[in-house]
Amino acid sequence: MAADQPAGYFSTFSILDSSGGTNTDDHHHNKAQRRNRKVSVCIPCHRRKLKCDKGQPCSRCSLSGSPQECVYQEQPLTEARGDVERNSRRNDTQHLRTRSSSTTTLVNEGLERRLQGVTHWRTIASEFTEAWPYISGRVPAWEPTYRRIQGHKYLFTSLSGLNFPFGGLCSFFQHRDEAIQCLPARPVVGVLIQSYFQTLNPIYRLLHHQRFMKELEEFWNSSSQCSEEWLAQLFLVLALGYEATPRQARDVQGHAGLTESWTEHFLDAAQFSFSRSPYLSTPTLISVRILCLVIVARMLDLKGAESSQLPVLMGFLSRSAVAIHLHMNPSMHSTLTPFEIEARNRVWVTIQLLGVQVALRTGTLCGGEDQDAIVPLNINDSEIRYVNHGWSLTQQEAGPLETTDGTFQIKLCEVLPTVVEIINTVNSPTKPRPTWDMVRSFDSRLSQHLRDIELALPSAYRAPGQTPSKSRKIQHDFLRTLVHCTTLALHHHAVALPLGSPQLLASIPVLDKSITNILSIQRDWYNESDSSRPAGWLLDMTRDSLIAAFLYHLILARSQQELSPTPSFHTRSITPSHNSTIRQTLEMFQSRAGNSAAHYEDFMTVSIAAGCLEALTVGATGEQFLAVLERVAEKVEGVVLGSGEGRDGDGDEEGDEYAISGGG
Repeated sequence: MAADQPAGYFSTFSILDSSGGTNTDDHHHNKAQRRNRKVSVCIPCHRRKLKCDKGQPCSRCSLSGSPQECVYQEQPLTEARGDVERNSRRNDTQHLRTRSSSTTTLVNEGLERRLQGVTHWRTIASEFTEAWPYISGRVPAWEPTYRRIQGHKYLFTSLSGLNFPFGGLCSFFQHRDEAIQCLPARPVVGVLIQSYFQTLNPIYRLLHHQRFMKELEEFWNSSSQCSEEWLAQLFLVLALGYEATPRQARDVQGHAGLTESWTEHFLDAAQFSFSRSPYLSTPTLISVRILCLVIVARMLDLKGAESSQLPVLMGFLSRSAVAIHLHMNPSMHSTLTPFEIEARNRVWVTIQLLGVQVALRTGTLCGGEDQDAIVPLNINDSEIRYVNHGWSLTQQEAGPLETTDGTFQIKLCEVLPTVVEIINTVNSPTKPRPTWDMVRSFDSRLSQHLRDIELALPSAYRAPGQTPSKSRKIQHDFLRTLVHCTTLALHHHAVALPLGSPQLLASIPVLDKSITNILSIQRDWYNESDSSRPAGWLLDMTRDSLIAAFLYHLILARSQQELSPTPSFHTRSITPSHNSTIRQTLEMFQSRAGNSAAHYEDFMTVSIAAGCLEALTVGATGEQFLAVLERVAEKVEGVVLGSGEGRDGDGDEEGDEYAISGGG
């Protein structure tokens, strides 16, 4: 029977018979037997140990904004009890549906409107009108398969991150010394910190490298003197540095048996230390930095939690930053040194960037606090040195045309106002859609920002005989991705217009250009993810841009089929370039599908969408359409269950059909 149990099914075994063996001998009634007890609550409530009202969906899943994730698994019924239990369950379900519908429908609809603006992948996918019923599992004939493959997301290990970083139900540590003892050897700590500063710090400029290393040396000399906040900051840096370290380099750094659990230990130690600090009553610059690092960890899916929690955490971060006046001109604080002013300005710009990224991923609005903060200085970090028992700026600010470590945030400060205005316009549930004149005006501003980025970060280009700076290349591509993703959001409403409308025809080239740029940048990062300086973490931080670009790519491919004057089979066929793009992008999603439940859900979504386009392309309808999607489901299950169908190795020829379904 165990082989017939569906994924996500839970069994209860007797303590006396842990082997799970059954006893059919009538003379041995005293021997404990195996009991396969059906778990009648939904899997999300069972995993989270919450009380479930067993609705379809239950009220807890509805209130959390994820009714589509309310999945039940049934035990195969015996013939003797089948009819009785089936009738009882039918009556109970009908009663619960009636009871829960009146209390959860309005709340859930309001939550979806609030959380799912046009930058949210579900809103984008809904514009693929022929595929959306299958992507959302609303086709009755497809729903059982959809629920089955969606239920596999609960096979992923959850690190109990529901309330991270504000304390969980349990912790590995009871004392400060226990948390410190989980640190690896000093050389390993140095490698992880170096990995963090080479990868994440060029984008999220929260820490000054030299100062952090000096503080680390003081910690090694006297660990009892460091604050709880600084200790939490150290553990978060180590966790993020470990995730950014190439996988082939992790096993040779020592403590090979502990490497797989390092991330969990570091994050739990950070939460333990942070909860012992006065972050709520007396927020500081360090506590604000910690919250920034926590959001980065959340967006990398290092803690099992829903993306809908990100806006709440972002709101707490923003209010904490305002509480210590990061949004105000530092000149109001006469006691601050130039170095402290620069540090505060860098953190404030990073908070604004994180707010934009959270809004893009969750479809919410960006914070609009009034501010008069100044732009960070155009200087290199090496010009900040420890002199006479204090940190000071040893040189004057560079000219406006010179490229330094501070150039990225300077250009970011120029781009963010336009990006925030566009996101708040298109994601607002109350503002009207932008007019075509507004769209063209915003387009002009975004194009100018792209030109300025190309001029400001010239080291991103491979000049003859020169190797570009890796950090400059990351900064350059990151800014371009941000601008192009905003362009997609700006032109979203044109996609819903009737085929042949002037605005749609004018938007298609703009959308196609941004899609091509995003997919090209993401492909470069993917190809570098196994190098000595990996960019795989960038794929995770910007995966909302990747899924948006890919969905728009499928929508435009379908629109071009419909716009064809003679819709025959040959005119409906996907071009080789489209085949190559779809195949390569699906490979990127597939390679990271096992990282977390969120990555798996992304892979499942884009696979179903691509399968629908394939079925539409060959003119499949009815059972043929479902047959294509059933093959897609088998492919998705093969990846998550480790059946050996990892990457597509047989689709390298340019003329091959992308065929995510694997069918002919």
